[in-house]
Amino acid sequence: MLYLVRQTEETRMTKVVLESGTLSKLAGIRETAILCDESGRAIGFFEPLEPPRGKGEEGVEPPFSEEQIEQFRRQRTGRSLGQILADLEKLA
Repeated sequence: MLYLVRQTEETRMTKVVLESGTLSKLAGIRETAILCDESGRAIGFFEPLEPPRGKGEEGVEPPFSEEQIEQFRRQRTGRSLGQILADLEKLA
């Protein structure tokens, strides 16, 4: 059984509540999947909220230490939003 919940201003998308049998079929999916009807016709996509496991992140070391990353966060360089907007207005 499917329940459609109307779109709201907050979500900007329609919420579909699925029955437990359908949920169990989707539970093992770790990447984008095409959803099809009984005849095999594509009706949409499913994008799981969990990131794919074992793709690109496991075993990869960042090029910076934790201390360096924290130092980068504390440094305030670059231009202010006001400066960027002023430059964009000049281009318009």
